Amino acid sequence: MLAVAAAILILGVVVLAIERAARVSFAFLVLTASISLWLTGISLMYVSINEPSAMLFARMAYIGVAIIPAAVLHFTIALLDESRRRRVALIVSSVVSAVFVGLFTATNLLLVGTWHYSWGYYPHLGVGAAAFLVYFGITLAWSLDLLLRKRAVTELEHRRNNAFCIALAVGYLGSVDYLPAFGIALYPLGFLPILGFIVLAARAILRFRLTDLSPQFVADQMLQTVQGGVIVIDLHGRVRVANAVAAELLGYSLAQMRGADLRTLLQVTTLPATQNDSFVRRSVSRNRPETWRRNDGSEIELAVSATALRAANGPNVGILYAISDLTDKRRADRNEFSATHDLLTSLPNRARLGISFDEMRDVVDDKKRVAGVFFVDLDGFKAVNDNYGHHTGDAVLKIVASRLRNAVRGDDVITRIGGDEFVLLLNLARVSDGSIVADKLLRVISDPFVVAERRISVTASIGAAFYPGDGDDLETLIKSADAAMYAAKAAGKARLRVTSTPARTDVPGPAPFGIDARA
Repeated sequence: MLAVAAAILILGVVVLAIERAARVSFAFLVLTASISLWLTGISLMYVSINEPSAMLFARMAYIGVAIIPAAVLHFTIALLDESRRRRVALIVSSVVSAVFVGLFTATNLLLVGTWHYSWGYYPHLGVGAAAFLVYFGITLAWSLDLLLRKRAVTELEHRRNNAFCIALAVGYLGSVDYLPAFGIALYPLGFLPILGFIVLAARAILRFRLTDLSPQFVADQMLQTVQGGVIVIDLHGRVRVANAVAAELLGYSLAQMRGADLRTLLQVTTLPATQNDSFVRRSVSRNRPETWRRNDGSEIELAVSATALRAANGPNVGILYAISDLTDKRRADRNEFSATHDLLTSLPNRARLGISFDEMRDVVDDKKRVAGVFFVDLDGFKAVNDNYGHHTGDAVLKIVASRLRNAVRGDDVITRIGGDEFVLLLNLARVSDGSIVADKLLRVISDPFVVAERRISVTASIGAAFYPGDGDDLETLIKSADAAMYAAKAAGKARLRVTSTPARTDVPGPAPFGIDARA
């Protein structure tokens, strides 16, 4: 009997380690520990040399016996992942078992003394113990019923539940040991069914494990791992579910949030994100920027999505809120923008140009088009800075950026790579189509600028190279276009020069490309 007591306790500890301290493994450990305590106490009674010591071990054994019904129910409910749903039953069983522990250990109402059989001392239960046996029987029978009636999501879960049902049913046969407790001199063999339970439970655990990916388990894990806050309220506005992110955003603990009226928490009179047309018409409101009040009285700007929850083919039962901190998002957006854009003109920078070229290269390869790389450098810009100051020079650069944006199509890319230098990446049907773009760029830049009531004139020198004819990587094309731009400056400025080939010569307008319309 002591060997069986040790074996079942070891099984509980091993399962706790295997299942990584899950709720169900804790419940299984409590069950095995209570059975082990019962068997150990009875074993020590057998070898007691007098009645007082036997009575001491009897009370010890019945601490375990009184805990067994609640432990079995806790394990069964945890195994079925119904702890929240059956919370009241778990509390009641725990309280009742605790009451019986007190009655067995501190009074003689249930455990009235000991029997002295041929094999040794044994507990003597009084008539009052019948109440405990009723509780014991109801609890164990209900646990089996739960296992049998549970609608499993998967075949594996169904087989697992059946395996544990059989293991518990075999273990229940150990109840035969109550017979000698009421004066029937039947040698207590209850440890043998317990040994059977150990074998069957170990087999089930090795085959199926205790924990399972039930929908409730997955939902709980997802709720706590999603990056945004989640709050679910009922029709009265009470918070029924919330995750740690939502609690942190609003400055409350989860315990403070659950059951509280969301309107009271936010100090508002109406439920947020439910008064707009989208929610009224479709019961959904997406990513509305709203300001919510936190626990400390401060305000936080959030992106709020609200979705009405409906019962199956029934009415609304609540609202699910998904919230995220707009402050963090806008800071991240600003950081990303700063990394890929020029802060003065808001144009993409050199880093972004490389990404854009890779994207455009795939497009033009698929459609048999060409990509034009135009290197634009302003003529006379240094004089603007020297004569009017850098503030005026910055204003001119902003205007140039605006004019360039308006001169090309939406899928073309304009970047400022430093100072008064710009690089344009153009998606063209053919090389000759670059003439229209080049002519337009030269005209829009040469138009006078008015800055602080000053009339300022600058021009541009442009060098052009084309993918794939002049190179297949961005660095090569930029170097070619840059060299062509310096050739344009050397030839008199305010003009375009393309990469040196027999068909491409220095011209101020569209001549080297032809006059084909741009597609």
